[in-house]
Amino acid sequence: MATPFPVPVPQILDIPSESARTLLLNYLRPVALKKAEQLLTLLDRLGAEHAANLSSLASTDDRPTIAATAHNSAAIAVILRNALAATQQALANMETDRWGFCVKCESYIEPERLLAALTVDTCCTCAGCRPQVD
Repeated sequence: MATPFPVPVPQILDIPSESARTLLLNYLRPVALKKAEQLLTLLDRLGAEHAANLSSLASTDDRPTIAATAHNSAAIAVILRNALAATQQALANMETDRWGFCVKCESYIEPERLLAALTVDTCCTCAGCRPQVD
């Protein structure tokens, strides 16, 4: 279970950028570690399930099902590996104190954006975000 965030999320917008980034960093580092662990577990499970599925289909002559199973497993594995790579990059950036800064303009990434996706590496301006309409 995640530790409660030390500051109510709406109030984080009133905190200076560096302080907000530090709070987020301390809160999200364990979240990122847990996410990486979960993604590795999912990749392991996918590999085992894929092998079992192909083994059970090996005695059949249902080539379309075998091909579809292999294709689906490969597609899911790519998604999981990409998510793992992004999470590991966020962790590396956290360790080198580069996390929370836009890779394009080097300004602070908005706290609400970092809370929404800890792997984000661009600010809203550089990403071309549209303002939310309430």
